[in-house]
Amino acid sequence: MKYTIEGYSQRELLRRRMDAHDVVLLQWFHEQFTLGMKKIRIAGREWALLEYENVCEELPILGLASKDSLYRRMKKLTDANVLESSHDPESKRTVYRLNEKAIYALVTGGERESSVETQCVPDLRS
Repeated sequence: MKYTIEGYSQRELLRRRMDAHDVVLLQWFHEQFTLGMKKIRIAGREWALLEYENVCEELPILGLASKDSLYRRMKKLTDANVLESSHDPESKRTVYRLNEKAIYALVTGGERESSVETQCVPDLRS
Protein backbone atom coordinates (compact mmCIF):
# COMPACT_ATOMS: atom_id res chain seq x y z
CA MET A 1 0.00 0.00 0.00
CA LYS A 2 1.29 3.48 -0.88
CA TYR A 3 2.17 5.20 2.40
CA THR A 4 0.98 8.77 1.67
CA ILE A 5 -1.71 10.41 -0.42
CA GLU A 6 -1.32 14.20 -0.83
CA GLY A 7 1.15 14.08 2.07
CA TYR A 8 -1.22 12.31 4.46
CA SER A 9 -0.93 8.76 5.78
CA GLN A 10 -3.19 6.54 3.71
CA ARG A 11 -3.69 4.23 6.69
CA GLU A 12 -4.83 7.15 8.85
CA LEU A 13 -7.11 8.45 6.07
CA LEU A 14 -8.74 5.04 5.77
CA ARG A 15 -9.12 4.82 9.53
CA ARG A 16 -11.08 8.07 9.36
CA ARG A 17 -13.15 6.73 6.42
CA MET A 18 -11.93 9.44 4.04
CA ASP A 19 -11.91 8.99 0.26
CA ALA A 20 -9.84 10.63 -2.48
CA HIS A 21 -12.31 13.52 -2.86
CA ASP A 22 -12.03 14.25 0.87
CA VAL A 23 -8.24 14.21 0.65
CA VAL A 24 -8.15 16.67 -2.26
CA LEU A 25 -10.54 19.01 -0.43
CA LEU A 26 -8.61 18.71 2.84
CA GLN A 27 -5.28 19.38 1.12
CA TRP A 28 -6.77 22.44 -0.63
CA PHE A 29 -8.22 23.72 2.66
CA HIS A 30 -4.96 23.08 4.53
CA GLU A 31 -2.99 24.98 1.90
CA GLN A 32 -5.45 27.88 1.69
CA PHE A 33 -5.81 28.17 5.48
CA THR A 34 -2.04 28.33 5.83
CA LEU A 35 -1.54 30.77 2.93
CA GLY A 36 -4.08 33.31 4.05
CA MET A 37 -7.67 32.58 3.19
CA LYS A 38 -10.13 35.06 4.71
CA LYS A 39 -10.33 34.43 8.45
CA ILE A 40 -12.20 35.75 11.43
CA ARG A 41 -11.52 35.44 15.15
CA ILE A 42 -14.02 33.81 17.46
CA ALA A 43 -13.11 33.38 21.11
CA GLY A 44 -9.44 34.05 20.29
CA ARG A 45 -9.17 31.38 17.58
CA GLU A 46 -8.85 31.83 13.82
CA TRP A 47 -11.64 30.41 11.66
CA ALA A 48 -11.88 30.39 7.87
CA LEU A 49 -14.81 31.87 5.98
CA LEU A 50 -15.34 29.60 3.01
CA GLU A 51 -16.61 31.01 -0.25
CA TYR A 52 -18.42 28.00 -1.66
CA GLU A 53 -18.43 29.31 -5.23
CA ASN A 54 -14.65 29.79 -5.16
CA VAL A 55 -14.07 26.24 -3.93
CA CYS A 56 -16.21 24.82 -6.73
CA GLU A 57 -14.35 26.95 -9.28
CA GLU A 58 -10.90 26.00 -7.96
CA LEU A 59 -11.64 22.29 -7.62
CA PRO A 60 -13.86 21.31 -10.56
CA ILE A 61 -12.34 17.81 -10.41
CA LEU A 62 -14.46 17.16 -7.32
CA GLY A 63 -17.66 17.58 -9.33
CA LEU A 64 -19.37 19.57 -6.59
CA ALA A 65 -22.61 20.62 -8.23
CA SER A 66 -23.99 22.80 -5.45
CA LYS A 67 -23.27 24.54 -2.17
CA ASP A 68 -24.99 21.64 -0.47
CA SER A 69 -22.55 19.16 -2.05
CA LEU A 70 -19.62 21.11 -0.66
CA TYR A 71 -21.32 21.55 2.71
CA ARG A 72 -21.77 17.76 2.97
CA ARG A 73 -18.09 17.19 2.13
CA MET A 74 -17.01 19.75 4.74
CA LYS A 75 -19.34 18.09 7.26
CA LYS A 76 -17.71 14.75 6.47
CA LEU A 77 -14.26 16.28 7.19
CA THR A 78 -15.64 17.68 10.44
CA ASP A 79 -17.14 14.30 11.35
CA ALA A 80 -13.74 12.71 10.58
CA ASN A 81 -12.34 15.17 13.14
CA VAL A 82 -9.78 16.71 10.75
CA LEU A 83 -11.65 20.02 10.67
CA GLU A 84 -13.50 21.86 13.39
CA SER A 85 -16.59 23.91 12.60
CA SER A 86 -18.38 26.71 14.36
CA HIS A 87 -21.05 29.27 13.63
CA ASP A 88 -20.14 32.90 13.08
CA PRO A 89 -22.94 34.94 14.64
CA GLU A 90 -22.04 38.04 12.63
CA SER A 91 -22.11 36.53 9.14
CA LYS A 92 -24.49 33.70 10.16
CA ARG A 93 -22.23 31.24 8.33
CA THR A 94 -20.42 28.05 9.23
CA VAL A 95 -16.70 28.62 9.66
CA TYR A 96 -13.91 26.03 9.73
CA ARG A 97 -10.44 25.51 11.08
CA LEU A 98 -7.89 22.69 10.99
CA ASN A 99 -7.80 20.28 13.90
CA GLU A 100 -4.05 20.48 14.43
CA LYS A 101 -3.77 17.22 16.39
CA ALA A 102 -5.63 15.34 13.66
CA ILE A 103 -3.51 16.90 10.91
CA TYR A 104 -0.39 15.89 12.84
CA ALA A 105 -1.72 12.32 13.05
CA LEU A 106 -2.47 12.35 9.30
CA VAL A 107 1.02 13.57 8.46
CA THR A 108 2.84 11.22 10.85
CA GLY A 109 0.56 8.23 10.44
CA GLY A 110 -0.50 8.58 14.06
CA GLU A 111 2.97 7.69 15.32
CA ARG A 112 5.15 9.63 17.71
CA GLU A 113 7.43 12.22 16.14
CA SER A 114 10.61 10.41 17.20
CA SER A 115 9.62 7.12 15.57
CA VAL A 116 8.62 8.92 12.38
CA GLU A 117 11.98 10.68 12.29
CA THR A 118 13.92 7.49 12.72
CA GLN A 119 11.84 5.21 10.51
CA CYS A 120 10.49 7.34 7.69
CA VAL A 121 12.72 10.34 7.12
CA PRO A 122 16.13 9.78 5.55
CA ASP A 123 19.11 11.45 7.15
CA LEU A 124 20.06 14.22 4.71
CA ARG A 125 22.75 15.82 6.88
CA SER A 126 25.67 14.14 5.15
